[in-house]
Amino acid sequence: MPSKEYEKYWLILMDDRILITADEIREYYGVPVTINNWYWGGNLKNRGFREMNTTIGAKLSQHKFGRAY
Repeated sequence: MPSKEYEKYWLILMDDRILITADEIREYYGVPVTINNWYWGGNLKNRGFREMNTTIGAKLSQHKFGRAY
């Protein structure tokens, strides 16, 4: 489960360019884009931003810098 800090600040932690790109993909295809859905009980929780102390993914994964989804 993500930390309280992550829950509070995840949008700030994401790189603006990745958010803009996700929005453009959504607009181009005209369908919703789901990156994470763990907050609503879904099974997608390791996409988008990952906390630096997670053992999932590479040590310097772009997910840990908010630049991947």
